[in-house]
Amino acid sequence: HFVCGGADLMLPGVRVIHSLSEVPGSIPPGTLVAVKVYGNPLPIAVGVTLFDPADPPEGDGRVVEVLQTYGDTLWESAGSPIPNPGFLENRVAPLAGEADSESEDGSEDGSDNERG
Repeated sequence: HFVCGGADLMLPGVRVIHSLSEVPGSIPPGTLVAVKVYGNPLPIAVGVTLFDPADPPEGDGRVVEVLQTYGDTLWESAGSPIPNPGFLENRVAPLAGEADSESEDGSEDGSDNERG
């Protein structure tokens, strides 16, 4: 619920990384990314990576600077649509059965490049 309130995504909050990069699990700094809640297929936020989470700096820190989130003024200006039942008033929850349908590496069929 912190990200929906506008907080940046911290490295300890990252569970799985889906990367389209040539280097599996790598996302270069400055890359535009979507942020999802594990177990919910739709993004809750859009942001920019501050460092490559595959090669974090010493200590824990902000990995994604959040630019837009579910529940912000841009969302409100679009008429406040509710993407799925997991999108609640001030947080986003996993959908029943969604987390169970993902494979151990986080992909649905195990074919995506991942870092868990």
